[in-house]
Amino acid sequence: MNVNPQGPFQPSRMRQAFRQGLIAQPSPGSNYRGDLNSQSFLSQKDNLSDVQNCSLFITNIPTWVTYTHMFAHINTGAVFALYLMPPILGHSQQAAKLVFMSSDAAARFKQSPPSIAGQHLHVVYNRHGYLTNYRRLSRVLIIQGPCHIMNLEFWYKFFDSWSMFILETAFHLWTNPTTGMTQMEFRFARIDGQAETCLQAIQNHPDLPGVTVMYGHDPCASIYH
Repeated sequence: MNVNPQGPFQPSRMRQAFRQGLIAQPSPGSNYRGDLNSQSFLSQKDNLSDVQNCSLFITNIPTWVTYTHMFAHINTGAVFALYLMPPILGHSQQAAKLVFMSSDAAARFKQSPPSIAGQHLHVVYNRHGYLTNYRRLSRVLIIQGPCHIMNLEFWYKFFDSWSMFILETAFHLWTNPTTGMTQMEFRFARIDGQAETCLQAIQNHPDLPGVTVMYGHDPCASIYH
């Protein structure tokens, strides 16, 4: 089965730029290496009031912490994006940018930041803020399809054709031996450019018969719906 890009729908600009060796350099005064023309980058708002801001900057994260570890400590609301940054010169710990779907979720996290392995996380509002996102999106995808393609190897290759992505985790939900169908859940690090792009790629790919995809529930919002 051909998983490479076909038809009018194209891979994310980040994926295309990577293939061409054109990954963007950080913009002046920023460490951002993503797509400077993306909707996500352009929708940032400087000098937002705290009550409006969904974006947090977190420091004092142990260097061994992965996306899986970090997401396990987020339970105040659905996440739009998480980006872990390795230590830079003069710093011994990781940092992270965490953007929630709502400002209420960000406020709850900032009010009671977690500790990881006894190390207290330092949380402030990000000066490059985001307003509450009311779109019905999720960083979680639920994919159902024929058993022979429902495995991490197949979907990792498929996602890699379309997106520069990071998976928090992925696992099987169920298999029906009678119908030969399997359902899997994939949890990405962010919505735009990752979960959203991969969902659209599946929906627009002509060579995925029997495959369906939909957004799933973000477990980070299990307490606050």
